[in-house]
Amino acid sequence: MEKLREPFSERELEWRVLNVYTSGNTKKAIVCPYVTARAIQNRLDDVVGICSWKVSYDEWASNSVKCTLSLRINGEWISKEDGSDNTDIESTKGGFSSALKRAAVLFGIGRYLYYIENLHVTLSDRKINPNDVYARVKFDGKHYNTFFTPPDFVSKMDPLQPTVTEKNTEKPVEQNQTMHLLDPTDSSISASGLVQSIEWFKEYFGFKDKEFINVYRFIFKTNIKALNEADNDHLQVLYDRLNAMKNLEDSRGTMPHAMVQEWLSKSTKIEIREHREMLMYCSDELLNECTNAIKNNRKKQA
Repeated sequence: MEKLREPFSERELEWRVLNVYTSGNTKKAIVCPYVTARAIQNRLDDVVGICSWKVSYDEWASNSVKCTLSLRINGEWISKEDGSDNTDIESTKGGFSSALKRAAVLFGIGRYLYYIENLHVTLSDRKINPNDVYARVKFDGKHYNTFFTPPDFVSKMDPLQPTVTEKNTEKPVEQNQTMHLLDPTDSSISASGLVQSIEWFKEYFGFKDKEFINVYRFIFKTNIKALNEADNDHLQVLYDRLNAMKNLEDSRGTMPHAMVQEWLSKSTKIEIREHREMLMYCSDELLNECTNAIKNNRKKQA
């Protein structure tokens, strides 16, 4: 089954622009790769055989679809499922495709793509290299037709070795590991107290040290090497967001991650696929709004 987790070739990947910014007079972007549904189907055909996998789709909540992906392993059918909202373009087809991708990740297909750090590219108004990718982007209220060279990231990682983040997400926090929440209105809270609380959240969500510092640098556009160098106001913002993320996780209950991710993605206009992106792009107000929406929906269904 390790072959399911092998990286995809460049031609099997597509790219999505998450954010556009300027560096001097140059337009740049943060981009992320994703695998196509057809590539997933080809991978399943090649690894388990054309007759040893199957998918089924069911209506899932309002305007959503759930995909159940089943593989025949050692004579037994093993099933995993996840879902997605229908997309705005080709809504039915888009929803099926997105749900299949999410279900495939549960078998490890393309999972390595979830753990790469931010990929920055330079945008150009013309194609420079043969493999350049076209992207229509919006910046400062205007749309631009741009091209960028896909960054080489596959050669720098080993997808068969689970990352620290992946290991941590599979291991729940110990029951005796408690978090003493701070009162954000208490002006006497020291920077060291905030750092200690943030370190707890960092471990809870499975952030790697370097990954977390890179998130900090992205949010606050400043360069630090460790949290103890951080500005106290910045630490407070981080704490508020992480605390809101924890409250959202606690409130989610049996609701699939995909539904929460879709809600946040629609609100931010950026695809939120993991905790790193949630921390980078979602304010504590937005996260609390999502938590309240979950609670209100649960009350209506009760």
